Amino acid sequence: MAPLLSQPLAGEMFPRRGEATLVDDLVERGRVVDALAALRKPAKASAQRDARLPTLAAKVESLERLFAHMDSAVWGKPKGKEGSLLVWHHAKEHIHFFKAHIVLDVPPMDLLVIVREWDLVPTWNGRNVPRAIIMDEPSLVSLRAAAELWLPSPFSNRSVAFDAEGFDVLDSHGVLAIDFATTEGAMRAMPEQLAHLEHVAFVAPSGMRIVPRSSASASAPGARATSDRCEITWTMGLDPKTLPVPSWLVDFVMSIIAPFVHKELVKVVASIKGEYAVRKQQRNTLYGPLGARCDEHVQRRLAAEPRDAAAVSMGAPSVRPRRGFFESLGFGLRPPTPHHAATA
Repeated sequence: MAPLLSQPLAGEMFPRRGEATLVDDLVERGRVVDALAALRKPAKASAQRDARLPTLAAKVESLERLFAHMDSAVWGKPKGKEGSLLVWHHAKEHIHFFKAHIVLDVPPMDLLVIVREWDLVPTWNGRNVPRAIIMDEPSLVSLRAAAELWLPSPFSNRSVAFDAEGFDVLDSHGVLAIDFATTEGAMRAMPEQLAHLEHVAFVAPSGMRIVPRSSASASAPGARATSDRCEITWTMGLDPKTLPVPSWLVDFVMSIIAPFVHKELVKVVASIKGEYAVRKQQRNTLYGPLGARCDEHVQRRLAAEPRDAAAVSMGAPSVRPRRGFFESLGFGLRPPTPHHAATA
């Protein structure tokens, strides 16, 4: 594998505008690991770039905590199963932690559009999220949002506000990732139409990991693989604030909600249409190049390790970071733990 920083920007996601804007372009696309490595190259050091190091380092550290949390043995055995969906839940003090894992036979971008276009969630999951609002979009890969969350009787619905940011760590880690949490800034920006509801909070580490897969086989001559499948791990910490809820009740409600959400999610991602299709086209500067990078990722994987071709579609770690790469940046990121090993 060629040194990461010597590789061209796959798909030329943006025009080259000189070295002065390279890091900004990488950050705009969620490629924080590449941006951090570029800043730490001695030949490229400058006072202006060095000022960005703490922020980028904090984002990489947050991803490291998120991935470690997802693969932790603390989850134990799944609490439930619905099709390919597995769900977990455990509580620590008053915080409830949830995890879900699913493999979908759709391209990663067909899932990502469902996640990124947050305000459209009520169109397919209005029972559990009656209202969803995007308050701000600082970049292509980040947003500040809020929602009304349904709770069963006798409880009343709650509101939540949060900041979310997406990351492209395909070159270094073989995944796309989303990191989200309730912040003071998001709470202060709570929309007026949700302000009357009692609030809950998303607690870090909360996020999503998307691994591009392919149904293609390296043994098929002339075949050009595409990322037509994806493996998703999602985790969320929920602080119910003034609403103490026993774990047994959460497990019961989850057993009802999970099958419904699974059914509706599979249905909506199977055919991206309506407003989702419109948004996907409008935001093609995000979905187009990122989808191409996912295709290139699975193609490189198949070409480099043909004997492990089945792993690209069956759930083994997609790529391994270069030995010593993350350590050279001061971090210990590792590939996602195989799902079966994490839950054995």
